[in-house]
Amino acid sequence: MLAIGLVASLGGLAACGGTPEVSSEPDAAVVVAPAPTPRAPEPAGAPGPTIAVAAGTVLAGSAPGTPFRRPSREADEISVELPAFAIDRHPYPNEPFAPPQLVTSRAEAASLCEARGARLCTELEWERACEGDAHDRFPGGRTWDADRCSQDRAACASGVGAMRMGETAPEWTASDAAESLVRRGRSAVLRGSYGDAPVDQHRCDARVLEVPEGAPAAAFRCCHGPAPSVRYPDVDRPREVVDLTLERDAIRAALRSVPELAPYADDFEPYGEADGDRALACAGVDRRALAGWELAPGPFAWSPSPGEATWVVAGRGGGSSLLAVLYVLPGDRFAHAASFVLEGEDAPIGVARTPPSRGELQWSACWGRPGDGGVVRFGEDSIVRVISH
Repeated sequence: MLAIGLVASLGGLAACGGTPEVSSEPDAAVVVAPAPTPRAPEPAGAPGPTIAVAAGTVLAGSAPGTPFRRPSREADEISVELPAFAIDRHPYPNEPFAPPQLVTSRAEAASLCEARGARLCTELEWERACEGDAHDRFPGGRTWDADRCSQDRAACASGVGAMRMGETAPEWTASDAAESLVRRGRSAVLRGSYGDAPVDQHRCDARVLEVPEGAPAAAFRCCHGPAPSVRYPDVDRPREVVDLTLERDAIRAALRSVPELAPYADDFEPYGEADGDRALACAGVDRRALAGWELAPGPFAWSPSPGEATWVVAGRGGGSSLLAVLYVLPGDRFAHAASFVLEGEDAPIGVARTPPSRGELQWSACWGRPGDGGVVRFGEDSIVRVISH
């Protein structure tokens, strides 16, 4: 039996530690004067450098399959239109060489912005300024290197020119999390993270929830212009498993829309409950051998983690047997999560599930026989994998 495993991944990212910030700009010349005249301090309300951000689209959240994404709190890259606004180039006090001012209260951050005739940025404005028109995953591009960012500020400037976006400390925003996400009073949304935090926490779409008062010290930046009325999209929390009542053509269309699975789509026939029983009978056992696990009667929707939505489909097509997991995307779209092909085989595949193991399924073409089954697992890195045992 020839088995071919296909696992989708957007690429692992290694965590990088941060180092103290070093500017790439030349040091100012030292001028010695016998009797310097003291300069009056700059007024507290004086504006620093700001960036005009044109009206445009922000892709709120992350794509399913993004390594280490948090599906319970991140939307699935929902397009949201934002009006034009301006944002401070640097974290408060918005001075190129000043370290970010850290405060333990969102109200204090908002007050300091108001004193300058500005306001605390919303999380969607922060994300828009971070990802830019190219919808970068990190401020400055598709990857993140903390050492490079700390040594060369320009290397991690966002697509619109914002500097140090959550590079050395998380930043307060004016936004609150949906009520369903609030735990232990952590209702305030922050963006970005500390310099030595894991790489995934520096994604433009990563969200941090914290108490609005008495929280760990965080940075912030100010925005200018009317605050947008749009809010972060709601994050759906589907049930763990729901049986799908689908026409065969609907399943074929879903498979056809995914390049990795299209070769099996045209004549695909989904396995049903009887096929699962055949997979058990192959090893001379019945459902009692499942030890409390439930045999799926056919295709079903599976939420391996709160906020993540997939379809699980087993069947035959293209002269082979197939087990496939598809991400369900907004707009009735699908993407490849993971799959396993028994090439040239017409073997029934049974899939078993149980609520206590939300992030794991069992599957087999001949229950209990080594090499003919395994698990489908949602890993700690938020990637779905089909594993053969």
